[in-house]
Amino acid sequence: MSTPLTLIDLLELDSFRRTQPEVVCGEHLLDRPVRWVHTSELAEAATLLRGEELLLTSGLGLSGRGAPGLRMYIAALGERRAALAMELGWTFTQIPTEMLHAAREHDVPVIAIHNVVPFVELAETAQEAILTRRLRASAVGAASTNSAKARLLNDLETSQVSGPALTRRLAAVGITAVGQSFCGVVIRGFRLAMAAAVEESLSRVVETHSVLSASGSGEVVAVMPADAPHNLGSRLLATLDELMRSQGEAATCRIALGRAGPMLEAAPRLAEARNALSLAASLGIEDRVLMSPLISGRMALNRLAGDVLAERLVHTEIGKLIEHDARHGTHLVRTLHTYLIHSSQKQAAAEALSCSRQALYKRLATISRLTGPFELPHRHADLIIALELHLLQRRSD
Repeated sequence: MSTPLTLIDLLELDSFRRTQPEVVCGEHLLDRPVRWVHTSELAEAATLLRGEELLLTSGLGLSGRGAPGLRMYIAALGERRAALAMELGWTFTQIPTEMLHAAREHDVPVIAIHNVVPFVELAETAQEAILTRRLRASAVGAASTNSAKARLLNDLETSQVSGPALTRRLAAVGITAVGQSFCGVVIRGFRLAMAAAVEESLSRVVETHSVLSASGSGEVVAVMPADAPHNLGSRLLATLDELMRSQGEAATCRIALGRAGPMLEAAPRLAEARNALSLAASLGIEDRVLMSPLISGRMALNRLAGDVLAERLVHTEIGKLIEHDARHGTHLVRTLHTYLIHSSQKQAAAEALSCSRQALYKRLATISRLTGPFELPHRHADLIIALELHLLQRRSD
């Protein structure tokens, strides 16, 4: 079977060689497959990629973004196993240090382009080479993503199959969907060579073959039986960590799960799971199992970050706590957030904070003195929103 085109293959094409490319980060990643090549000057372009792409830019849209913005840009590329090629001279004379630090952290290959070759020529040459390689591969054998289950999963995700046709195709791959609840799952954070093993492990977790799955673009996607998605996420993570350790790999997989429901609803929700993983990477959320409905709320709040009314709410509700923590090295903001998300259960909050109940009582007394009564029902929503906005801002700084 023909292997996919890689970064090193692209850099050896004549048009790319004329750019005098310099790999400034990620030389060990040049065997990474490149599924497509895009050109864009938008800072948001990194979040729109689907995976295993090369992004060409002059950096124009990154000017003035500051260190946090540059790090988020690179983090989004890393989440998608993408690479960056930046033409120097228009916006930057060299790749910004913040981008290089982030690229090393997120395994993003970064290529400096020293000689001007029109991006349209680079993209056209690359796409032709990529398509030629794909056609050659399909001529000698079907790739794993062309299996019956993978094709069915793709058609479900894009709402191209339903009714009797769906029933027939499910039966053909040995799956009965009637009376079962399914959940969309997206898994990232593993080496490409481990994709097949990750995909094979899914059926063992649920002890059934009623799993639709596919691998590609640096991720494994699946629709799996799941009445309780959170429990499924925990079992998946434990199984994948054990798999990685048995193969001498780092246990770095991250999993996002959509809402459970009938198969026809679960598959289209894979997009929610992908968005949850991307947002978590951009905001520095370190949870390895993510429930997309919960992340959706943070996504909405993230859009408010920097808004005048949002900043006023944070200042009004918890401004004195922020100042007290900064001045005295305390953790009153974290204490209040933990206390409220644990439904004001003091024992549970104390355990989460790794402190005694007496220490928690003392902190809560200080919080009440600084903010006024915080357990009043009408303040609860404002406090939760203010705390989440503040934490999101801290993660992006």
